[in-house]
Amino acid sequence: MSYAYRMLAHDPCREEAHGTLMRCFARRNQRTQALRQFDLCCTLLRRDLSVEPMPELLALREKLATGQPI
Repeated sequence: MSYAYRMLAHDPCREEAHGTLMRCFARRNQRTQALRQFDLCCTLLRRDLSVEPMPELLALREKLATGQPI
């Protein structure tokens, strides 16, 4: 997790790092935190780049929201 946080410190819009954190939270049974990480990512992407998350991150969010295994 620390590597993903370091990546985000340099580039807050790095979707791969957000996805890594989401998966880490999910594996720790912290799905709510994983979904918050997704929301943060979306906010940053929209604010800084005016884009939506990549399809892979959207699919991960869907799995988290519906309780599917990660």
